[in-house]
Amino acid sequence: MDKRVILIGDINIDLALKGVKDLSNIKMGAELEISEYNLNIGGSGFNFIKILSSFGVKVDLYGKVGADIFGQSVKKYLRKEKINNSLITDPEIKTGIATIVPIKNNRFFLTYNGGNEHLNINDLDFKKILQFQHVHLSSYYLLKSLQPDYLTLLKTIKSNRNITISFDTGFDPSENWQSKKIFKILRYIDIFLPNEIEALSITKSKNIENAINILSEYCPIVVVKLGSKGLAAKYKRNIKDEVVYLKPYDVEVVDTACCGDSCNAGFIYGFLKDYSFENSLDLANGCGSLQASKLGSYKFSGFEEVINFMKFTQKVKSQKGKFNE
Repeated sequence: MDKRVILIGDINIDLALKGVKDLSNIKMGAELEISEYNLNIGGSGFNFIKILSSFGVKVDLYGKVGADIFGQSVKKYLRKEKINNSLITDPEIKTGIATIVPIKNNRFFLTYNGGNEHLNINDLDFKKILQFQHVHLSSYYLLKSLQPDYLTLLKTIKSNRNITISFDTGFDPSENWQSKKIFKILRYIDIFLPNEIEALSITKSKNIENAINILSEYCPIVVVKLGSKGLAAKYKRNIKDEVVYLKPYDVEVVDTACCGDSCNAGFIYGFLKDYSFENSLDLANGCGSLQASKLGSYKFSGFEEVINFMKFTQKVKSQKGKFNE
C-alpha cells in the first residue's frame, strides 16, 4: 500500500518580489522598483504537500485561513489541483500572507501569520490523522495557538507506532527558539529538517557539525539545509555514524524561497519509497537546487522534471568545508 501523508501546519499567500539588489543604503521614503513579482499559494507546510502531491503521493492537510479573498483563492486552488484537505475557514480572522524578497543567494520575509497562528488542537480530528502513515509538522513558531498542546499532539500521533513524523520548525521571528521545548519535541520526531540558522540557534552551536551531533541525540535522522553550501545530515543508525555533506547542483539562483520546502519533500518522498538514506538526501538536494532556479513557490512539472534535472546537471565544484563528491 502506498504511504499517505498529512500536514499539520501553515498555509498562506506568498508574494515574491524580484529585482531588489541591495537594501543597505535605502533611505526612508525611497521608492524601489522591482523587475517581476509572483503570487502563489504557499507557506512552508503547504509547499511541502503541494510537491508531494505532484509526485503522486496521496496527501491531506490541516491549516486555517480566513473567509477573505485570499482564503477563497486557497480553497479554489485546492479544488483545482484535487488536493484532499481539512482546511478550516474562520470568518473572524484573515488569511496569512508572506512577502518574500530574494537578494542574491538569500532572502528575507515580511510575514503576517493570519490563520496560521489560530490553528489549535481542537481543530484536529485525531481519528482521521491516525489513519495516515506519515505526518509532517511545519512552522512551529508561527502556530502559536498549537504550541501549548504540541507534546499532547505528538503523544497522540505516536499512539500509532506505525506512523512516522517529520518536523520543520521554520524561523522563529522572536528569535527565542524555545530550545528546551524543541528538544522535548524531538524525542517524538523521526526526521528533523531545519536550516542552518535554525539548527545553530536551537542548539546554541557555533558550527553545523556540532549542532547536528546534538540534535541527533534526540532525533534519529537530522537533515540540515545549508543554502548555497548544500546539505548536511546524519542518520544515527549506530554511534559511529558521521555527518554527511552534500554539494548542491550547479544552477543560476533566481529565488531561494521554497528551496527548503522542496528539500523536505524530496527527502520524505525518498524515505516513504524506501530509498537509501544517501539517495533520499540526493533527491532532496536535487529538489532544492532545481527550485532555486525558479521564481516563487513550487514550480516543478512533476517528479520526472527533478530526475531529468539531476541526470543532466552537475554539482557545484570546489567549495570550502567538507563535502562528498
